[in-house]
Amino acid sequence: MAIVRLKIGGFGGQGVILAGHLIGKAAAIYNKKHSVMTQSFGPEARGSACSSQVIISDGPIRYPYVRRADMLVVMSQEAYDKFEPQLDDKGLLLVEKDLVTYDKLRGGFGPTASRPRAWPRTWARRWCSTW
Repeated sequence: MAIVRLKIGGFGGQGVILAGHLIGKAAAIYNKKHSVMTQSFGPEARGSACSSQVIISDGPIRYPYVRRADMLVVMSQEAYDKFEPQLDDKGLLLVEKDLVTYDKLRGGFGPTASRPRAWPRTWARRWCSTW
């Protein structure tokens, strides 16, 4: 039974919760997988820390929280500092380069999502070629 564990972290207003919701729903509807999404956010409408955890599986999911992530998407330094230790040794790290300073030895790549005009050409080519 294949299981994919994804964790997304950033600030409120960056689409962290929406991204988790869309990924989980797409897996359930279009790939006929089981999926669960849990979310965490602060009381402020924008700017507070938030995270989304998505688990996608061929079978029923018995525990809805991610302990070791297969993929980590971080869009703030605070999220990187908090969630990077939870990334699996062979996991994929995607970072927002303008907002996150990360350990280059750990690997990882990502767009400059805070400047949307800059990323579609370069990031889309790299991302699509890895799948």
